Amino acid sequence: MAKTLFEWDYSDYPGAKTYPHLFKPIQIGNLMIPNRIKYAATEDNLNGHDGFVTDAGVEYMRQRAIGVVGGMCFMQGVYLDEKRQGQGYVGQAACWDDKFIPGLKRIADAIHEGKAVAGFQLMDCGRVGAVEVDYCHGPSAVPQRLRIFKPVQEMSKADVKTMIQQHVDAARRGIEAGFDVMEISGIVGYLISNFISTYTNRRTDEYGGDIRGRMQAVVEIIQGVKDVCGPDIPVGIRLCSEELLDDVRGNTPEESMETYKLAEEAGADYISCTLGWQESIYPVISRDIPMGNWIHLAKRAKEHVNIPIQMAYRLFKPGLPNEKIGAGELDQWEICRSMIADPHMPKKVAEGREAEIRH
Repeated sequence: MAKTLFEWDYSDYPGAKTYPHLFKPIQIGNLMIPNRIKYAATEDNLNGHDGFVTDAGVEYMRQRAIGVVGGMCFMQGVYLDEKRQGQGYVGQAACWDDKFIPGLKRIADAIHEGKAVAGFQLMDCGRVGAVEVDYCHGPSAVPQRLRIFKPVQEMSKADVKTMIQQHVDAARRGIEAGFDVMEISGIVGYLISNFISTYTNRRTDEYGGDIRGRMQAVVEIIQGVKDVCGPDIPVGIRLCSEELLDDVRGNTPEESMETYKLAEEAGADYISCTLGWQESIYPVISRDIPMGNWIHLAKRAKEHVNIPIQMAYRLFKPGLPNEKIGAGELDQWEICRSMIADPHMPKKVAEGREAEIRH
């Protein structure tokens, strides 16, 4: 029987009548989530430059937890290595040592105080990381297209094994800090996507080659994180459904869907459907892209896997996500920038106060 962390009754909420599919429960692994709303892990840069959590970071997450009215609330992705090669933001929280657990627990506790499900994300930024050091790391030393990013050093096989273990160790710390859901970040040019893509992975060992080889490190991370999480803490992953890197011979859409199937085989309990890299030449989330432009990719993902599919990209109002969830083309509505603009946006939707939302 699925575990429920918080009881929520939406019967008196006007928004639950207007958008009934957003306010119905969903089971993720062995955890029952009261609604279909998720504040997705989004960098806030409010943590100290030493990687420790700050009062401002805790309060920021407290307000988003209140805003999701019982849904999932994810803190920003944490970086995993003491050398800081995987760090992508100057104010990013760290999780490479047990000394960071007390601060992370403050965030988990703040989310729980809002009666929301606390999400923890593992994030190595790969070729777009190393914000504080001279070199980033990657599966292969493929030159950067964007000069703002640091030169790439190719990881040895031992480096790859260490990186996999860093994900597992950080997951254990997230559990000790009290988080309810574990998420692996494999999006937008971060390290996991570097391993997956033909553009950035030129390896000839077991971590390169065909799509199964390029997914091998990801599979080992999912399996290792699942082992430490046990049956009661769901493990999800964010993966590109399309890289939009055709001009540099990136993965085909068919290969991307194969990564979804391999993630499910490895034990992922859900997939967050994303697209594009920083190095893609086609814009993805800028204001010139219409709302709902990418929603067909969630439907396609659902045709390839049997685990829940989440999506955020250009879905900043409740009507379309509610419609697509009702049609069986999406399972959960992820929100990023809309809740940066207004941390209580879903709460206002639920309470019938949409006119008060700051978009």
